[in-house]
Amino acid sequence: MRTLPEQRPDRDEAGPTDASAGESLREATAALDAALAQVDLDAACWTFGPERLVSFWPRRQAQEALVHHHDAAEAAGQDLVLEPAAAVEGVDEYLEVFVWRWGTRAGDWLGDGQTCHLHATDAPGEWHLTLRPDAAPVIERAHAKGDVAVRGPAARLLLGAWRRRPLDDLEWLGAPEDVTRWQQRLASLRI
Repeated sequence: MRTLPEQRPDRDEAGPTDASAGESLREATAALDAALAQVDLDAACWTFGPERLVSFWPRRQAQEALVHHHDAAEAAGQDLVLEPAAAVEGVDEYLEVFVWRWGTRAGDWLGDGQTCHLHATDAPGEWHLTLRPDAAPVIERAHAKGDVAVRGPAARLLLGAWRRRPLDDLEWLGAPEDVTRWQQRLASLRI
């Protein structure tokens, strides 16, 4: 078994250029697959998520590729249909990793018990968020009433969270000022 870094490694800032981008992406994907095949997914390693395990990286890379695949398809004038189950996994990751890590840096994610219920309408996926005054929100995978509820297809929830689609494309329920505030929270998360 390989020894894995428990600190963030230095980045190589050089990236591919125009014609070599596709080949570079294929090579990087093959290298990632090979590296992951050589390690225990339950081994400790550096991540920027709450769990410091190798298993963080396949999920992160799959979700990164999913959203950027959507971006590339849209840039090419194509309509990419995201599988609902993959989009639900993306919403999970967005909440568990990105809201957890960066949510408290944006004061919009601090509060005193305000709640929001997110509901995917085309796949099993529901989340309940509760804001706290001094920590990241409590995020539960649960059906529970919130001050605000937002519903829509899983792909729209995911793309709305990543600011690829307007948040008002989703169905929002709750007092107008509460809905506006939760929409601002989602839009405030800068990663």
